Amino acid sequence: MLRHIFIGPTFPACTEASLSGVVETLSELPALVPWIRDFSVKQTLDWSATRAVVLIAEFDSREDWERYMHEPKHLALGDRIKDFIDLSSMTVVLTDA
Repeated sequence: MLRHIFIGPTFPACTEASLSGVVETLSELPALVPWIRDFSVKQTLDWSATRAVVLIAEFDSREDWERYMHEPKHLALGDRIKDFIDLSSMTVVLTDA
């Protein structure tokens, strides 16, 4: 198993409502990408120095993860959050699950 961890920092002007909307949008992923084994998405606590969304998705194999990374439905969600999440400053790491 493989764990994909995405940390997407917000732009400074991102409101609490917008950040909640980002979490709702990203919550659609398991329905769009059924080969995700396990999934969670949360926003950071508001007293944290960095406001961000943190997404964790688990996959059975590297092939499933690579398929996810190129899946048009996954990539389309990036277009829907790009006004609130600074995708140029995002972090993606992979670990064993």
